[in-house]
Amino acid sequence: MPKEIKIDEAYLRGVVQKLKGIRNQVTTVRAGANPNDMAHPHGGHLNSLVVRTGTDNFTAGKDLRERIRTVGGQVDQRLAAYDQKLSSYGQNLERIIASSDDIENANTSYASSTGLGNNGPTGNGNKTP
Repeated sequence: MPKEIKIDEAYLRGVVQKLKGIRNQVTTVRAGANPNDMAHPHGGHLNSLVVRTGTDNFTAGKDLRERIRTVGGQVDQRLAAYDQKLSSYGQNLERIIASSDDIENANTSYASSTGLGNNGPTGNGNKTP
């Protein structure tokens, strides 16, 4: 028999935390640092990479410099889009958790007000008489 799949509040909160961790890494990379070695930042922002390839008279160097700047900007834009998506996913999961809690509270309140509570209408723990 396949293993039971259990997606509960604790699981969803764990996913939200992982998404936040990935977002922090994306932010770190966009700032030019290595998320695995924060004590030793390297480089700079991806959208402003500067490579010294000689003077503008050296055409190959100039082309390489411009290409690196263009690609760095494109990578930064892509990382910014990932950051936005990760944020959206996390916020949506938090809304699902809050909505589920609200529904559970409303059901509990309704059950209590109608006498259904945890003991059911017969008062014997929801067992049939």
